[in-house]
Amino acid sequence: MSYCYICGQELKNENDEHVIPSALGGHLKTKNIICSFHNNMLSDLDNYLCQDLSFLTNFVNPHRDNNKNTIPKVKMEYENVDLYRESNGDAKGLYFRADEDNGVLTLDVKLCHSANSEAEKNNLHELKKRLKGVAKQFQKDNAWVEMAYERILAESSAYSATEPLFSSFTINKSKKLFLSFLKIAIGYFLYVGGNYVDIQNAITTLKNRDIEQVHKIANYYYKRDFYPINCICHTLILIGDSHLNKLYVLISLYSTMNVIVILNNHYEGNDFSKTYSYDLYQKCELPCRIWKIETLEEIDEILRYDHLKKGFPNEFIEKYEYFMYLVYKNREIDELFKLLIKRVF
Repeated sequence: MSYCYICGQELKNENDEHVIPSALGGHLKTKNIICSFHNNMLSDLDNYLCQDLSFLTNFVNPHRDNNKNTIPKVKMEYENVDLYRESNGDAKGLYFRADEDNGVLTLDVKLCHSANSEAEKNNLHELKKRLKGVAKQFQKDNAWVEMAYERILAESSAYSATEPLFSSFTINKSKKLFLSFLKIAIGYFLYVGGNYVDIQNAITTLKNRDIEQVHKIANYYYKRDFYPINCICHTLILIGDSHLNKLYVLISLYSTMNVIVILNNHYEGNDFSKTYSYDLYQKCELPCRIWKIETLEEIDEILRYDHLKKGFPNEFIEKYEYFMYLVYKNREIDELFKLLIKRVF
């Protein structure tokens, strides 16, 4: 018999709860830890996490249990053109400006898109639409529109993006990032058969959505790589340490966003460990080495990092750069069709 860890209700015919959100490619799921009502009530924390990691999700495009393509576009930039990238790799962007000076009409066109794609069709359709707008404004006929369109395409060229395109994104905009990770940590502990009694304080913190308290038990963790190398994985390591009297979970999403969550600061149970690592490209579980924190001083140092003032640590940038390297290693290089034209028409 199972009970909801939030309300204590006996569980019967509940919806699946994914330990790591399905939208991120999470596959561990259970009906035996939370009721459908509270599963839905806590879904906003999954949504905040997915929004924070949308850029990483877009590039990996992980398989999801519901098979829905709900991964949002991400905004990038190439030669001052805003590009919007789909999770299948298609990207498109258009800069278009028309100026007239002393009767001379100049078009400044910067057109970029993935070759031979739906993005190309849409971008060219938008280009022609803009040209028709200019024709109407400056009293040009349809023949001028076709001439301008053909001239632009005639001066096109293909370009392979050998380096990742520039982008910027914000992490923890909602200030609830670590509540989301706490939910993952609690879910994994209970998924592997942990006792609710051992994590009552952590559950209370989650129920109350106590941001101040969660910042005392969760933080970024980049002391060492605790996940398989040379791949993009979701990794969970659960440790019960009777020597340090700590029960904690190390969590890595996309082998890039790494966090520690202390589930119990006064753990009195037996030593144990559980691990899970899933390769998002190979779509399989991988063996995972167990990493234990050796001293209380190390834990204290980790939790003292003031992420509210300093943001994510520099190590995250290093992991992100390696993430992009692995993305481009595992996929065909994004090919962009580019036009950078400024001509008199």
